[in-house]
Amino acid sequence: MAAFVCLSKDYSRKRLPLLDFNHYLFTRAESIAGIVHLLETENLRSAYAHAVVFADKNKAISLETAASRSMVREMSRGFDILVQTNHFLNPLMKKKEMEFPLERESTIGRFRLIKDALEAGYGELDRQKMIDIISCNLDRVTLKTALLGDFPAQPITLTSVLFEPETGNFWAAAGKPPAVCYHEYRGFNFFAEIKGKGRSARLPSYKRSHVPVFADMEFAPVTDSMQKSLKYLSLSQEILKRGKV
Repeated sequence: MAAFVCLSKDYSRKRLPLLDFNHYLFTRAESIAGIVHLLETENLRSAYAHAVVFADKNKAISLETAASRSMVREMSRGFDILVQTNHFLNPLMKKKEMEFPLERESTIGRFRLIKDALEAGYGELDRQKMIDIISCNLDRVTLKTALLGDFPAQPITLTSVLFEPETGNFWAAAGKPPAVCYHEYRGFNFFAEIKGKGRSARLPSYKRSHVPVFADMEFAPVTDSMQKSLKYLSLSQEILKRGKV
């Protein structure tokens, strides 16, 4: 399960808070079909607009929800890829979305980059390539890597995780923000951690490789000094997004 906060005027205190909404579905349904059934039979809505992705080894859905309605988006027929960032794709959900230009450009840019990267690597996607995608800092306009832009490796990203639903294995970026995507991804097993045996079930770690996500991009590694400089940029970036400057 992964949640993505969206900006919308469609909110209400009478509905379930975001975390309670997600927890309710996650703990009461045993399958994706069960999640859809709960959503439809109990008329579930969220107090705050967001999208939440549920996945198993065969299927994934994106549940777009707000105070007045909830809509399910499935994978395209015959194509087992689903991408979600911080905006709605369903036309009915988009009607009340709030327009913040910088935030809007960022989420759409990230969506397109991830979708293009998954399609370009389709059939050859493995753990390393997925790590490279979710830690990508490619500017699709200049075809060069950068510190700031519309890509997954945002300075304000707090967590970056790769999940394998069929095994329960996951890899989480270690270290502190900003730019946790550039750190080592350490492997764990969800089921072993629940049983308190996580220490004996550690998995190999991964770090972003120097192999370009796209063949036509120019790759340049992010140095330690470049990463440290992001601490000074993070605050100003947030101020810009909120329209304060």
